[in-house]
Amino acid sequence: VEAGGDVIFVQGPHEVRAIEFIDNCPVFYGLGDFVYQASQVAVHPSEAYEAAGLDDSARPEDLHRARTPVARLAANRKAFEGCAALLTYRGKECPDVRLLPLDLQFGGGREELGRPRLAEPGMAKRIIDEIAGLSRKYGVDIVYDAARNLGIVSQAQDERRPFLSKDDERR
Repeated sequence: VEAGGDVIFVQGPHEVRAIEFIDNCPVFYGLGDFVYQASQVAVHPSEAYEAAGLDDSARPEDLHRARTPVARLAANRKAFEGCAALLTYRGKECPDVRLLPLDLQFGGGREELGRPRLAEPGMAKRIIDEIAGLSRKYGVDIVYDAARNLGIVSQAQDERRPFLSKDDERR
């Protein structure tokens, strides 16, 4: 933010996490995956096979069945839920932020598994409510709009919390 960024997006966690605003800049600590089609990967690095205890004759499907982080994620329903963020700017003002809840088709077959589609209302509300609960501590309000099947994000005007806690600032 201090270097002039307009949006900060943390990529890595295969799950939804909180949203915070720092100087009117949205910080997304994790929106889950947009696409997660590990079963579609045709080639993996040799280190992945070695880490799973597999030899040179192993195929990608052998790796997916092995007890690797990929296999654990593939068995986790929440790894197949996420959001896309829609940001609308009006000059340098804080952007309007909308969240489109995504279903990556956990129960789908090989072709569908991990392919994003808009979440059905029940799942959508659950995803938005989870992000809202995680974001409250940062002074961010998120409400589920059932009519449009999306989340509406707003920065609480009465309280803006700093990025670092007092304990973090001392480190």
